[in-house]
Amino acid sequence: MVLAQDAAPLEKPKDASLTEWVITDNTTLAAAVKISLGLQVVGRTTMELSSHLKQTAIRAKIVRSPGAIYTVIKRLVDLEEIVKHGTLLYAPSVYQRVKSGELIDPRFAAARDTKPDFRTVVLEALSGAPRGLTAGELRDQLSTHPDYGARVSARPNYVYNSLSRMVESTQIKRVGTRYYLSDAEVAPSQNEEATLI
Repeated sequence: MVLAQDAAPLEKPKDASLTEWVITDNTTLAAAVKISLGLQVVGRTTMELSSHLKQTAIRAKIVRSPGAIYTVIKRLVDLEEIVKHGTLLYAPSVYQRVKSGELIDPRFAAARDTKPDFRTVVLEALSGAPRGLTAGELRDQLSTHPDYGARVSARPNYVYNSLSRMVESTQIKRVGTRYYLSDAEVAPSQNEEATLI
């Protein structure tokens, strides 16, 4: 095992989309994120990554569109070009080394203990409901959740808005007034029941 701060510099990952490992003003934000994470032996939070990129040649892009980094990170995670572990972001090769114990990132274990994403909480609730749940049932169930109960109770529309976005992104499906996991098969009798409620 090697502590992250004692690790030798990483080999530049072989990524055909990156022609150089220097961030210039022509570097796309996605490429800059991959370069920044690829040259680290520890994970970075989104804020740390943003702060680092503000010190590079693409500072103007970050300042002009501060929310763009979140969109880029989500896309790169979805494409598995970077790994998100709790609040930390890693290049895939670094993540594997930390996960295997070859490198030690002191924040790795703590990152796992962060609160789950709200969508994950919704998916877990629906996985335990083969007959699906209405938005009201889901709201009632989530109002007791340790991480999101207060938010759900104070802002009931939070659940409805999240469900709508999850249906749009096909993470879940809606049949009548009931929500199901996207891969759930809804029997005709369940479908009729759902539309009668």
